Amino acid sequence: MDIGKYGSFLFGDKAMELGFITQENVIAGLSKQKKYISKGIDLVLGEIFQELNLLSYSVCEYINDLQKDQRESIDGYVLLSPLGKGGLGAVYKALQLSLDRMVALKIVDVGAQKKSFDNVYAEARSIASLSHPNIVSAIDVGYVNGAVYLAMEYVEGLDLKKIHKKDGNFSEEKLIEIGIKSSEALGYLAERGWVHRDIKPGNILINQNNQVKIIDLGLALNQSQIKDHGSTKMGVGTPNYISPEQAQGKLDIDIKSDMYALGGTLYYLATGRHVFKGKSAKDILLKHVREIPVNPVEFNESLSPYFADLIMRLLSKDPEDRLSPEQLSLELDSLAVGVSAPISKSRRRGSVSGRGRSGKRRIRRR
Repeated sequence: MDIGKYGSFLFGDKAMELGFITQENVIAGLSKQKKYISKGIDLVLGEIFQELNLLSYSVCEYINDLQKDQRESIDGYVLLSPLGKGGLGAVYKALQLSLDRMVALKIVDVGAQKKSFDNVYAEARSIASLSHPNIVSAIDVGYVNGAVYLAMEYVEGLDLKKIHKKDGNFSEEKLIEIGIKSSEALGYLAERGWVHRDIKPGNILINQNNQVKIIDLGLALNQSQIKDHGSTKMGVGTPNYISPEQAQGKLDIDIKSDMYALGGTLYYLATGRHVFKGKSAKDILLKHVREIPVNPVEFNESLSPYFADLIMRLLSKDPEDRLSPEQLSLELDSLAVGVSAPISKSRRRGSVSGRGRSGKRRIRRR
C-alpha cells in the first residue's frame, strides 16, 4: 500500500534496512522535516533525503515500489490510511490484527520531542493508563525501530473545527453541552496531574453517538514532568488558543491553561472568530499576554450575557481568575436548567459590563 509517495513512516526504516542510509541520517531527515512543518511546508521524508543528498530520486522510487505491494504493519497493526501528522509524529487509521478492530495509531517522533526514548515511552504508558468517557482511550503502547507508538480508540465522527466550517456558529445549547463534557474530561486530567496543553476545536470530536471526545494528548504533560521540559521562547501549543502563561514559556502551568484554551475554543465556536488576530504567531502570542478580548456577545447577539461572561472569565489573564473545570461544569449545568450556580462570584474583570444573571435562560437538556 502506498501511503503517500515516500511518505510512509516505514520509508526510513526500509531505506536503512537496504543499507542506503544510517539511523543518524534518518534522525537528520526527521529534524529537517520538523523545521519545514513549522513553516507550513509539507515535504515527505523521501524528498528530504533527496534534498540532503542522502538518496537519489531513483533510489526513492525503488524503495517506494518495494512498499507498494506490501501491507505495511507495525507490531500487529496494519496501517491503512493517514489521519494526520505534525511535528511530533503521525497518526494512521490502522487495523489491530489481534482483535480485528480499527484503531488510531500514533507513531511518535522521539527526536522531534528532544527527549530520550525511555522518557517518551514512559509518558506514552502513562497516557495509556487514562480512562474517561470524554477522552479518547488508549489501547496499547509499544516501540519499534527506535520509535514509540500509541494505539488509541478510533472515533468515527468530526472534530469541532470541521463541524463549524460545515454548519457555522454553534447554538448556545450545544456549546453548553460541549463545555460541560470538556470540563469534566479536563477535571479528570487535573486530578491525575495532567495538562493537555493543546485544547482547540480540532482536538475535540463529536462521535456518531453525539458524544464529546478530547483527542491528541501528544503534547500532554504530567505536572511532575513540566519543569524538566524547560521554558521556550514561543511556548508550546496552538497560537490561537494558547494561554498567556504558555505564550510566555512559563514552567508552572496547570489545568488553568487548558481552561483558557477551552474558553478560546468556545469563543471561536460561538462567533467564528479567534480571540485575537495577528500578522504572525508571535503577534498573536503577545496579544494573549497583553490585550483584553472583545466580549463574544458583540459578535453573536444570540448569546445570553451570562454565557458570554463565563467565556470571558475563562479568558482571564491571571490563572487564578479563571474557572476550574469543576466550577465551569457547575456553572454551565446551572445555566442549562435556569438556576443560579452555587459557586458564582460577583462581576469580574473582563465580564459583561452591566449585565448579570438576568441573561440566564432555561435550556432543555438532552
